[in-house]
Amino acid sequence: MRFWACGGQLGKDILFDETEFKNGQKLVTKLRNAFQFTKMQLADADINALKNE
Repeated sequence: MRFWACGGQLGKDILFDETEFKNGQKLVTKLRNAFQFTKMQLADADINALKNE
């Protein structure tokens, strides 16, 4: 909802378009997947090996 609301200008009416919600959902899904991937990679990393480099 915020993603859709941020696309408007002050003082102007905003037309409701369901595709904007779908685009926002796709963005949120991509961000969530990127976070999950990074979290998995960091869980497998050896932090002590990185400090010695």
